[in-house]
Amino acid sequence: MSKILVLEDSLEVRENTVELLELEGYKVYSAEDGNTGFKMAMDIVPDLILCDLVMPKTDGMSFYHNLQKDVNLTAIPIVFFSADSKESFIKLSEGAKFLRKPFTSEELFENVNSSLNKTNIINY
Repeated sequence: MSKILVLEDSLEVRENTVELLELEGYKVYSAEDGNTGFKMAMDIVPDLILCDLVMPKTDGMSFYHNLQKDVNLTAIPIVFFSADSKESFIKLSEGAKFLRKPFTSEELFENVNSSLNKTNIINY
């Protein structure tokens, strides 16, 4: 069972995303900000991280940069989501995926599945 960490400050979006993922059989953890999320990532070492770009305390890009500094976490695929445009995101991060809010369950699962499949290919 794949472990997914969801970082999102909006309770409604976080709960809905977690519920969708759990219904598909994923083990899901969640946090409302980047500080809490980074601590959780160190503890659970998830297979995938879904991360809002705009959050209090530590935003998505600061969270991402912290991940890149930790050898145990740097290879975890990450999908960012935001209401901002993809163009502004592309300038911020290479290699991560982007999901524009609001997103459909189909868009969510397309990104989750492709990210997890890419990781499985690399690990074999």
